[in-house]
Amino acid sequence: NWVQLRADVVFFLGLLLTKCSPPDVQVFAKKSVRDSRKLILTCLITGFYHKDVKMSLRKYGTEIPDHLITSSEIGPNDDGTYQLRKSFFSAGFSLREKYAHGCNLGGVPDL
Repeated sequence: NWVQLRADVVFFLGLLLTKCSPPDVQVFAKKSVRDSRKLILTCLITGFYHKDVKMSLRKYGTEIPDHLITSSEIGPNDDGTYQLRKSFFSAGFSLREKYAHGCNLGGVPDL
């Protein structure tokens, strides 16, 4: 049906126009309740549309193995985007290591 096809095209073009902003990435730390000498470092990425994203956490440029990471499932936001959170314990964290940690997001297509 031509009318339905046209409506679908208009709908998807509208979605495409709203999907041009990059995801929001937040990295934060809090003290572990179990061991005050350790921090829980968390990366939260939200506002992406592609469900097949890959997130990696890094320390000094080296990827942290999955068995050391706690991960949420990719979950929906109220606006049709998705979010993902990953955390790990860091022992002996000091202020000079503040910028040693990071997270990378892959699998999000460029628009």
